[in-house]
Amino acid sequence: MRRVIVRLGRQRSYAVTVGRGALASLVAALAPMEPSRIMLIADARLEHKAEQLARQVRRAGWKTREVSITAGDRAKDLHRAYALYSELIAHEMDRSSVILALGGGVVGDLAGFVAGTYLRGIRWVGLPSTLIAQVDSSVGGKTGVNHALGKNLIGVFHQPSAVLCDTDLLGTLDRRDRVSGFAEMVKVGLACDGAYFRSLVQNAEAVMALESDALTSAIARGVQLKARVVAKDERETTGERAILNFGHTVGHALEAVSRFRLRHGEALVVGMRVAAALSVVRGCLKQSAFEEIDRFLQTLRVDARATPSQLMPYIRRDKKSERGRVRFVLLSDIGSAVRDDGVTRSDLAEAFRKLGMKA
Repeated sequence: MRRVIVRLGRQRSYAVTVGRGALASLVAALAPMEPSRIMLIADARLEHKAEQLARQVRRAGWKTREVSITAGDRAKDLHRAYALYSELIAHEMDRSSVILALGGGVVGDLAGFVAGTYLRGIRWVGLPSTLIAQVDSSVGGKTGVNHALGKNLIGVFHQPSAVLCDTDLLGTLDRRDRVSGFAEMVKVGLACDGAYFRSLVQNAEAVMALESDALTSAIARGVQLKARVVAKDERETTGERAILNFGHTVGHALEAVSRFRLRHGEALVVGMRVAAALSVVRGCLKQSAFEEIDRFLQTLRVDARATPSQLMPYIRRDKKSERGRVRFVLLSDIGSAVRDDGVTRSDLAEAFRKLGMKA
């Protein structure tokens, strides 16, 4: 078991616990919070685990209510949030109550958003059940719901009080979900720590096979690195947190072009390949470093094709675009990211040609 502290100031810092059986420590994590009541919001596919956890917290003496939701982006909207507010009111949840979020990124985003807006903010605890949620959304406090005109357009920063990443929950993930979560770890390595990236290259087979020691170490280190970045720029006001968007500009556009048939992490793999190629085109990154990166990303076997003309309308609408300029996060080296506001369509076309893709 590994424990990482996300340091955000005296009253907002929290612990992320990673490893097999982490959920067994749920009561111990809740005890210092002294919750008046608890609401467990869970992915409907985890009903059995939700029932186990509810019994566990009830035995500790807390009044607990369970709510199941069908995960998926269609569930992540204001209509579902309104329904959850009604459940919270019916359960007489007050400012001393705690929400538990058991599920993947959709459940965490929705439950965290509801926690951040109900009674102007109550506490919540993340219990992420997918690899991408354990690696990515377990740190940072970004919560939100979708609007008909775009994903995650309505949201708040609302940090959890604790996160328990139980790797036993990952056993049923298919290869696509494993690749999706692994891609987020690779992103953190490429943007923040070259040694971490190379350790992922070396241990990729073990991590993807969910071997306990390799998996726990990889998740914990990724969480630790992301926590350091978030601590410097919690609300994305200084620009330092922007490095965690490496690969996302093209990745988000690819998700949209695919009509979200691609998982986020799959699109991110291609987005990172394009961003690495762009880094060479823009004179930031050495060719040898690009080749090392691209060679490894290709082993993840994600096939997603689109042209710059298909992607540009979505790239211009990306949240990272400001005042009409397209902002990319590129690499100056493996483990070192830089921001570039000057990428043109011709640069993007050249990067695609560099990857052997149709421009």
